[in-house]
Amino acid sequence: VSIVTVYPSIAQLLNESPVTFEDLLTHHDIVEKIIDLGRSRLDELRLTIPDAGGLAVATNIRHANQVAAVLRSRGEDCQVVTTRTPGAQQIINDFRSGMGKWIVAVGMISEGTDIPRLQVCCYLSRIRTELHYRQVLGRVLRRIGADDNQAWLFVLAEPSLLQFSQRVAEDLP
Repeated sequence: VSIVTVYPSIAQLLNESPVTFEDLLTHHDIVEKIIDLGRSRLDELRLTIPDAGGLAVATNIRHANQVAAVLRSRGEDCQVVTTRTPGAQQIINDFRSGMGKWIVAVGMISEGTDIPRLQVCCYLSRIRTELHYRQVLGRVLRRIGADDNQAWLFVLAEPSLLQFSQRVAEDLP
């Protein structure tokens, strides 16, 4: 007999079970759900902004490959860039000026990398500091023009990430 326990929130699940935040980030169903949310938003955006791009921020190299496999299983093209990717900067530069839909990154696209066409981000990083969160969010908040006034960030409703989101929302004009 298996026992199923239901938790009303991610916060309660993390507090009252042995499940860790990293377990959630790498859980296949959760990766699929967040990627699918990002994909449907990006597909909608690309109807009016054909070069709009998506960024998936992964936890480590294995996780980046898991995320990329989910994207590819849905027929999406994607580039993966990590600290171990040969020619990673060139891949980023090509993506910046290209039409590719998705780039999956581990620690490569944070501070200082400007890809103005990024408009959707799936945040699947284990890093839960406000600085990192804001740096990643800054990748999709870089505006291209007056008509380009929306960005989408899909993230698990983990307590500290929710708090950062609320603070960012208060800071934005």
